[in-house]
Amino acid sequence: MGRKTIKVNKTKLQNAIKEAEKDGPLTNLSALWIKAAEIYNGMSGIPEPITHSVAMLRTKAFKLKHQTKPGKRGGGKGFGGNKGNRTTKADKLKNSAKAQKALKILREHITEERFLTILERIEKGSRSAAVKMKCIECMGFQPAEVKRCTVYTCPLWCFRPYQGSEELEKAATV
Repeated sequence: MGRKTIKVNKTKLQNAIKEAEKDGPLTNLSALWIKAAEIYNGMSGIPEPITHSVAMLRTKAFKLKHQTKPGKRGGGKGFGGNKGNRTTKADKLKNSAKAQKALKILREHITEERFLTILERIEKGSRSAAVKMKCIECMGFQPAEVKRCTVYTCPLWCFRPYQGSEELEKAATV
């Protein structure tokens, strides 16, 4: 059974939004969609009632105007919300005295040029680079040995770099 398209009267939906916001904008968009759907469903001459989700989708599809702004958690830019004001992992590392101390020690111990790019990625907050460096360090700084790692009890074993499909198949039989 496929999805059913609910027909919505554009003018009536716009009037429902205006009615919901007659005393000013609501606290967030979710409250607006709920109120607008409630008002829309109370109107005469509508073929079938709508949910708040349909009210939201049709408002966006019809590009209807409204005063209400997204709430604190919603950014209005898809499902991810407003991530523009979050602190990056790199900034968190820069602002942490413990992290800076650990990175300083790590930088002192890693002197080979070929590992400096991984170290730079760690300083930018890359967790995958940190796992990669840990695996390389565990194998005596021999990246080729990471692929042949047989320490299946290691919590990072499934996430180690340089692995191929045949290693995963071999581990599954162990």
